[in-house]
Amino acid sequence: MNKSNLKNIFLRAGAILIALAVLSTGLRHLLKGNTSYQNWWGGLVFAPLTIVGGLLLLFIVIFKWDKIRNMK
Repeated sequence: MNKSNLKNIFLRAGAILIALAVLSTGLRHLLKGNTSYQNWWGGLVFAPLTIVGGLLLLFIVIFKWDKIRNMK
């Protein structure tokens, strides 16, 4: 396994972890009964939109990774 393949695996795993973190943040607040929450800067975030964003990122990382990775 060369460095390029190893780097690609780590990037993809990192992107999956970020997508799962975004998804779980939205789900956590929605399951508590809050449809919105404040982010770190104090802005209001709509929890269902966070869930959709996390699912979209997860879809892209799983199914469209090669197209995104080869963009120049």
